[in-house]
Amino acid sequence: MDEHIRSGSSIAVGDALTWWVDDAVGDTLPTITLTVREQIERTPYVHLTGFVLDDAFCGTLPRGWEAHDSYGGSLDDGSEIDVVAPLVVAPVKNLVPGTPHTIAIPVPLDHVVALRFGSLTNRAWVERAGEHVWLVDHERTPRLDDFMTQCGTDPVVHRVALRTDGPLRLEPLEDVLLSELHRRRAD
Repeated sequence: MDEHIRSGSSIAVGDALTWWVDDAVGDTLPTITLTVREQIERTPYVHLTGFVLDDAFCGTLPRGWEAHDSYGGSLDDGSEIDVVAPLVVAPVKNLVPGTPHTIAIPVPLDHVVALRFGSLTNRAWVERAGEHVWLVDHERTPRLDDFMTQCGTDPVVHRVALRTDGPLRLEPLEDVLLSELHRRRAD
């Protein structure tokens, strides 16, 4: 785990969002404590949405946590993306200004390569070691997974890989119809 993940402030939204990680002691899990000094206008009601890992997680997670191999996003032009990356998703808890929020980390710290954040406005980004990538950097409604939006349509989804081997970046993989993406996930 790099030092920015271990203790830092947000590159994407500024030092109003800070965090620090405490190592496991005895039988306890390591924890991350997040603090928002003030409401962030660009990303109100920010929350930690999870941890990007160096490889897929195959263990057992506590209740409310989930492991995924991809997650949705949206480009500024409104086109949808499916971000391929191993992610462990935390239960969402919006941060309250001035009130620290501590979360137990149910995965080995040495497998965490980036932090993923989100906000009530659907903005989402990934951070690590002094760099960040926006997954959604605009107001986004309706959402890709909204049933009513999909009804009668089959939009193209741009699949991209979140690359952490070098500069943090999104790398194009393929374009696929939403129906095909759903079929693949069901298989």
